[in-house]
Amino acid sequence: MLKIFLVRHGETNHNKKKLIQGQLDTLLSSKGRLQARALAKYFKNIKFDAIYSSDLKRARHTCKVALSKNKSLDKTKIIYDERLKERHAGAYQGRSGKDMHEAIVKSGKTHIDFKPKGGESMLDLYVRSKNFLDEIIKKHKNGNILIVSHGGVITSMLLYVAKDSHDNYRKYHPNNAAISIISVKNKAKIHTLNYVKHLS
Repeated sequence: MLKIFLVRHGETNHNKKKLIQGQLDTLLSSKGRLQARALAKYFKNIKFDAIYSSDLKRARHTCKVALSKNKSLDKTKIIYDERLKERHAGAYQGRSGKDMHEAIVKSGKTHIDFKPKGGESMLDLYVRSKNFLDEIIKKHKNGNILIVSHGGVITSMLLYVAKDSHDNYRKYHPNNAAISIISVKNKAKIHTLNYVKHLS
């Protein structure tokens, strides 16, 4: 059986202030660094056959600290993949979600179809994330895979596996440093959703 561990990066100051980060290369906050260390305890004894991470600093840092007590890195390198970056929010990066919401209403488009200037729509992100996940499932038939990424990417993957509507986006959106697990035997299914007990 294949198990894919999806981990959202730890908290950043943008998260704390509820600002849209998108592909801004922000750093973990002090709380985010503590969350990454909590992940290290959780992952200490899990052997990973492949490790993938977004190349943005907040994900890279989370990934390295999460594996700091794990011996998998002795044999397996972290593969940084641009497809695991957060949705590019274009002109709204660094701004509040309220600003983008007002722009969506004004545009007359749906939340999933709205494409900010210079950025991606939610549909663009969904397709990018789903294609990456399909590739991973095709490439790895068994074992444990770690993917460290962002809220939008992980939510898109979970929506895809659940075959659910974007109307239920919030149900699948992970907390900072939360763990969700997809298991694949005959087909992919959500094994664990938004696990956070390691953070308490």
